[in-house]
Amino acid sequence: MGELGGAIVFFSLALFLAAVALKLKKPADILMSASLIAAPWWGGVWVGFIGLDLRLTHFFMFGALAMASKSKLKIRKKDKLSMSIIIPASLLIIWLTFSSFQAHNQEQAMSGAAGIFLSVMFLVTIISVARDFSNINYMIKSIGIGIIITSIIALIQYKVHFFHIGFIDRDFTTFMFWRTRSTFHHANQYGTYQLLLLPLIFRQMVIEIKGKKKSSFYFFVFVFVLSLFTLYTTGNRGSWVGLVFGIGFTVMMDILHSSSKKTKKVLMRVVVLIFIMGVAFSARYGQRIYNRFYGKYESNYKDQMEHRKELNTDAYRLINTHPYLGVGYKNYNYHKTTFIFTHNVYLLIMSEAGIIGFCFFIFTMIGFMREALKIRKTPNFIISNLGNGLLATLLGLLLASYVGPDFWISDQVSSHLWIVAGVVIASKRIYQDYKYRYLKQQRSKGLRLDKKMQVPVESYTVNPQNKMITRGFKNG
Repeated sequence: MGELGGAIVFFSLALFLAAVALKLKKPADILMSASLIAAPWWGGVWVGFIGLDLRLTHFFMFGALAMASKSKLKIRKKDKLSMSIIIPASLLIIWLTFSSFQAHNQEQAMSGAAGIFLSVMFLVTIISVARDFSNINYMIKSIGIGIIITSIIALIQYKVHFFHIGFIDRDFTTFMFWRTRSTFHHANQYGTYQLLLLPLIFRQMVIEIKGKKKSSFYFFVFVFVLSLFTLYTTGNRGSWVGLVFGIGFTVMMDILHSSSKKTKKVLMRVVVLIFIMGVAFSARYGQRIYNRFYGKYESNYKDQMEHRKELNTDAYRLINTHPYLGVGYKNYNYHKTTFIFTHNVYLLIMSEAGIIGFCFFIFTMIGFMREALKIRKTPNFIISNLGNGLLATLLGLLLASYVGPDFWISDQVSSHLWIVAGVVIASKRIYQDYKYRYLKQQRSKGLRLDKKMQVPVESYTVNPQNKMITRGFKNG
């Protein structure tokens, strides 16, 4: 752990931001908010036998889980914990634990299973804490506050290249000093972090366009624009391409196939706004982006491609020699013959976890994708938009991971996919509960209703006595 003074500031800052900025009364909500704000921060308590830091966000998370009241939401049993995600992820954890016993460095190998377990717990905790849409709202705002803090640090690094605070980030220098890394180990990790969160922020911005609180809309516009610029400062090409693909693909799907005129109208406004911003940004920074892809800051574009092929060839060698168990998580460097490890995350996973571990990883991703596709089809403007946010995150990540390994090598990064999934899945659970109560209420009045109908349930929430009160999002 770091110096005592730094640790005290580290701990106090998240609680202060959560309690004061969000004005929450329930301990579980305060701790959950603090956990989400601190999620991108570095540092913590080193646990040797699992080779991993228990970061401040984890302590807040487990505190929130311990204080969460038992959910009274009316949810189908098979939907309670999204088992299509939990089961393959659990099998991957078990497999990585098993394969670690034959690894060259067992401590590092164990950190893979421990990191995924902690990430899964984010999803479980968010689902357990979320009771109504006001919870979803403050969680997404907490994620936004976390983005603002990391972006401010990145903006300072953009001008003062080696700047770091010390108790929430790392003092790590690199020959690519002009690329910002914020609180992360490397600029590529910071870029992947933004790739995972920006689609959710984008969709929340779309949702808030129709909201009554314009301050919320302006908040998410500020977060989105600020994070877009700091994503540029990372120089992370994979995240640039992945973000454009993920958001662009889901927006086009909505515009072309959505039956909701309201959704199309809102998205067209946003697309026009982003296009204007993009033109203005390209006029100022377009040449630098082009140079990043084609060589001003790199040795030679063709040489880079050949180098990546050499890395991938070495990965194929490891897969052939260790096909089932792999070499162990974070043990690639002990077996490589090239200067660095492969940057293709799929080859890296097959090399370190074996083909069986890779299958568990793919099944986990399929589980995420299945949930996202189901949620985006929900006949509700808010829920379907959040589902599209998760889908855009997954599409962008799967594309960017072809050339970037950061999702696999850093639990500080990968945990944010589970956070986004937790928020989106929790919102669907709450919607199901509201729909159940709404239909029950209407039937008590002698009305016969279609279960697939659009239910204006955003105006309802549940208080501790489990009664219906008017609050939260309005239907639209």
